[in-house]
Amino acid sequence: MSAGHHEKELDLYDKRILSELEQNARVSIKEVANKVGLSRNAVANRISRLEKTGKIAGYTIHRGFDNQLQTRSTAIMMIQRSDRMKGDDVIDFLRQIQEVKFCYVVSGTLDLILELEAETHDRIREIWRQLSDLPGIIDTRTSFVLTTLISRDCLSNQEKENEI
Repeated sequence: MSAGHHEKELDLYDKRILSELEQNARVSIKEVANKVGLSRNAVANRISRLEKTGKIAGYTIHRGFDNQLQTRSTAIMMIQRSDRMKGDDVIDFLRQIQEVKFCYVVSGTLDLILELEAETHDRIREIWRQLSDLPGIIDTRTSFVLTTLISRDCLSNQEKENEI
């Protein structure tokens, strides 16, 4: 296969390797090789290619949580803009805020949906005030997360179901 082919689409082995790494980024190459049915060298080469082509953008951890002991505040903020995402001012502002965990551009009445995680509710309120003062913001709606019942990587699970 040509290098261009690898950049455009993932084959079944690539998808299975990615799925294994999504479940545990610290898994050994030997264990991945055994699970996907390839040699260690083949898996190592594929992982290297996936990193070089940006299919693997990095490795991270997911912090565990205990809703009784949770000390951080999580909020979902929905934003409506007058210019329908024509300027970069709001996005540039959001990129500077470390508490923004996810920022989605969405269809419909709203323009952006954010997930914020901060040390306190007051910090989220401060971000809301700063954001509300930006030109072009028509409306914001913020909901604080009370409890996390499910936390998983749904895309990875869906890909697994499609392979069966």
